Amino acid sequence: MHSADEQTAFYGYHVFAIAMENPEKSLLSEEELQTGMEVTAQQIAWGVPKRLASALQAASCAAERRPDLLTERCTELVLTGLAQLLDETCITSEDTMKMASEKGNIRSEAVCLAAKLDEKSSTEEGRETLERWRAVSCDPEEFAEIRTAR
Repeated sequence: MHSADEQTAFYGYHVFAIAMENPEKSLLSEEELQTGMEVTAQQIAWGVPKRLASALQAASCAAERRPDLLTERCTELVLTGLAQLLDETCITSEDTMKMASEKGNIRSEAVCLAAKLDEKSSTEEGRETLERWRAVSCDPEEFAEIRTAR
């Protein structure tokens, strides 16, 4: 997940998500799962561009299947990142096709994660961030893939 190599980071998030979805296989220990969530939350807060969509997917998986991994600190880190992504991922006419695609993927994953985090924030700022992502999911100006992300 911390790897500079994009493929290695992708596999790290993939293993993390598979371990959460299949607890009976004991792929990762509880400590490793918690560490994975902390790393994921930090990557989202920092807005690390390498595999940001994968980090958002992994956090969505945690919110759905292992909400106990989303400690208050992890949740606040994720909400900090989501707040930054609201403006950073807006697709503009200056974006190349590749940039627009990446922003769209990240935006779709952020909408999905925000929906799963609904009511999870203990701060007014966090609740406002989630509300703004809900508005994105209802905005007719957004691409259909973003509006329908779940």
